[in-house]
Amino acid sequence: MTTTISTTGKTDGADKIRKVALSIAAAAFAVALIGVGAYAEWSTSVSKSQTVTAGNVDLTAPGTNQLTVAATGVAPGDTIQRQLDLVNSGSVDLGSVTLGSGAGASPPTIFTDTTDGLQLGLTSCDQAWTGASAPYTCAGTATPVYSGPASISPASEEAADLASATAGGTDYLLFELTLPTTAPDTMEGQSVTIDYTFTGLSRTGTQK
Repeated sequence: MTTTISTTGKTDGADKIRKVALSIAAAAFAVALIGVGAYAEWSTSVSKSQTVTAGNVDLTAPGTNQLTVAATGVAPGDTIQRQLDLVNSGSVDLGSVTLGSGAGASPPTIFTDTTDGLQLGLTSCDQAWTGASAPYTCAGTATPVYSGPASISPASEEAADLASATAGGTDYLLFELTLPTTAPDTMEGQSVTIDYTFTGLSRTGTQK
């Protein structure tokens, strides 16, 4: 008696299982490759630093200042000379410097009268003024800066040709106040304290 055992059906099933398993493994490997390809990028970079430092504008009066010396007993025709050193202590040149003056909330007519009141002459010397007392002398080059009424609207008058418009520059200034001979009797006994203000504006922009 012959007994025949056939395993053909089981073999086909196992082969199918193995084929399915291999297909799943291949698909998973392909997906893994795709993922690696998406993130495998080469890169390079370079960094450099740049320093930018802003300058500053700074008008100061650290030297001679005779404006603190009062003048008394002033009569029509008198002239009062006082020195002041104006320095550009900043690192940036100025495009312009203007001059203004004030004398409080209710100044007297000896200041507000632009015709018969105090008149101001302002002169710059390129070196210190000489002389132990007035009248002072400029041994170098004297440059007129302003001439007109002592009453000047704030920052309204350009102070021309100042050396202190240049960074590090110094103006040796001489203030000359004159009470005109036409000053009326109503100005007798009047007193005023004048505040002068120099305002500097930075130059226009340039290529750096």
